[in-house]
Amino acid sequence: MMSEMSASEHEVRARLAEREHANKEWREKSNKESMVANEQRMKLSALENQVQSAEYRLNEFKDAVLTVVLELARE
Repeated sequence: MMSEMSASEHEVRARLAEREHANKEWREKSNKESMVANEQRMKLSALENQVQSAEYRLNEFKDAVLTVVLELARE
């Protein structure tokens, strides 16, 4: 009968199903790893912004200290 699959057709379909499942799992893992990488990049960017802000505040503080020292030196 035409509706019956041969053993080799069944085997091919089973392999195909296994490979599709493996591919789906790989895509899910890849997507998860991409999300983790994006999250890490965002955290890195936030830390870089914090460092820049701290450097700016430090320079402002150093300028203020230098101003006070120069004023005291004039007295």
